[in-house]
Amino acid sequence: MNLDERKANNEERSRNPQVGDIWEDHMVMCARVLAVDEQTVTVCRKKIQHHNSWSWDFAKTEAMGRNEFCQWLHYGRIPGTWAWVIKNNKGAHADAEHWRENYTRIDHAYEFEVD
Repeated sequence: MNLDERKANNEERSRNPQVGDIWEDHMVMCARVLAVDEQTVTVCRKKIQHHNSWSWDFAKTEAMGRNEFCQWLHYGRIPGTWAWVIKNNKGAHADAEHWRENYTRIDHAYEFEVD
C-alpha cells in the first residue's frame, strides 16, 4: 500500500471505524476500537505496563461520539490524521469479545436485607 492509499485508508477508517481497528503513531499503539454503533465508538486507550511487555487496560475504556472520534484523530489545521490505522488485525475480535464478556456486565454481587 503506498502513502496516498494509507492516507485515504486513515480518512475512511476515522469516519467509519471497525471493531478491532488499532490506531498507532510511530509504532506506539494509541487506541483499540472495541465497539461501534451508529452514534458512538468505544475505544481503549489506556495500557498496563508489565515487566517487559504491555496490554490494553480494558477496565478503562471510553465511549465517544463518532464525530469526536474522528476529530480526535485529525490534526487541527492541516489535513490528515496524526495516527495510522491497522485494520482488524489478528486477535481483534477476541479482544472485543473479552472486553464485552468481562468489563461490560453489571454484576449484582450484593444483596441487601430490608427490615
